[in-house]
Amino acid sequence: MSFKKYDVIVVGAGVAGCCAAIASAEMGRQTLLIEQDACPGGVAVNCGCPSFMGFGDGQRQAVGGIGERLLRQLDTMGAIAEINSQRRITSHLSEGPLTGTYTTTEPLLALCLNRMLEKAGVERSYYTVVTGAEIKKQSLNSIQCFCMGRTEKISAHAFVDTTGDAILAKLGGLPVNEGNAEESMTKTVLFKVTGVKDFDKVLLREKFTRLCIEKKFPFPEQDLFMGCQLGNTDEVLLNLSQIAGNALDREELTRMDVALREQVFVILKWLQKNFSEFTECRLAGIAPKIGIRAGRTIDAVTMITCADLLRNTPVEEPVALGRRRFGGHGIYRFCNPWDREISGWRGIPYGALKARGVNNLLAGGRAIGAETQALSAIRMMPCCMATGHAAGTAAALSVPAGVLPSYADLRKCLLKQNAILI
Repeated sequence: MSFKKYDVIVVGAGVAGCCAAIASAEMGRQTLLIEQDACPGGVAVNCGCPSFMGFGDGQRQAVGGIGERLLRQLDTMGAIAEINSQRRITSHLSEGPLTGTYTTTEPLLALCLNRMLEKAGVERSYYTVVTGAEIKKQSLNSIQCFCMGRTEKISAHAFVDTTGDAILAKLGGLPVNEGNAEESMTKTVLFKVTGVKDFDKVLLREKFTRLCIEKKFPFPEQDLFMGCQLGNTDEVLLNLSQIAGNALDREELTRMDVALREQVFVILKWLQKNFSEFTECRLAGIAPKIGIRAGRTIDAVTMITCADLLRNTPVEEPVALGRRRFGGHGIYRFCNPWDREISGWRGIPYGALKARGVNNLLAGGRAIGAETQALSAIRMMPCCMATGHAAGTAAALSVPAGVLPSYADLRKCLLKQNAILI
């Protein structure tokens, strides 16, 4: 078994992990980014969902820093578009605030992320699975990795868990939060079609919901049309398959994935039959992996709760912004019993990124500390970029002292990097 040591190790190369690794490397830290799949992008690339909802609310921009830089870089590649209820608004970003919903394509997003990681000096290790984590005296000392029949032990001063499911914390024996199947929302296999005629999403949703109420949609738990145009292409991404189950169990994941792929072809035929806009559409692709909305989070120093979101409890140490709304993607219908349509934003506390019981492990993305029912407020990709950026910056600041930075030091650095905190 070989052995290596870094300043910062980030595990999970979704958009949160990429932002964390870039933040760390740009601060001069020797940074390793580990990913089990073949390329960066996480859910956006490997689960076929290159859609960025939650950059703003139409009024104000909520995410800046490295996340905004990613969108601006995609724009220079002609690879991003802003969308609304009537499909694409524009094929280029404005120079002003980013307040809408934006889409790109999986290949161009992976390409852009790799270029940004390369420029920042991030060392990457794809095709690599983390199989163990060693914690001694409240410090995560090393992790064990597996790739192509070889095992390797890697150490770092600080670690960032952007796996989506708090895998580092789980492997290290730290306390974690795991919601049940109902709380953790539906699971989905996304698919893309071409040959779709122009449609107004609002009107199409009204008809779709009416047909669902009349029990004419083949899967009765789904009652909301979700679809959008991807980047500057004629592809339409559809989010209509759904199933419930345990996203942390291999047998359940396999069962759900198999069933969801069967659903795709049933749904496609149903759309062609019932909607004139889809009569001539053809399948363009199916996501390689099942899409998970919630699985496992760290047990954080500060947990984000539904009660805090409802009351808008003040946050003393914000490192990013999340939505106050929570709920959605229920297993019986889209709106969960606990769904709350609350407008506005709330700060994400620094403590939600800190794993309890260890002094050098942070989380970013949907693995940060939050009640499962509250995850909708912080799981959208722009928010994941922001928390990843914050976690990577905090990890970099902890080197070489081995102590996480004060909020004052972290805040100063994040603001200098154009992050939006309040």
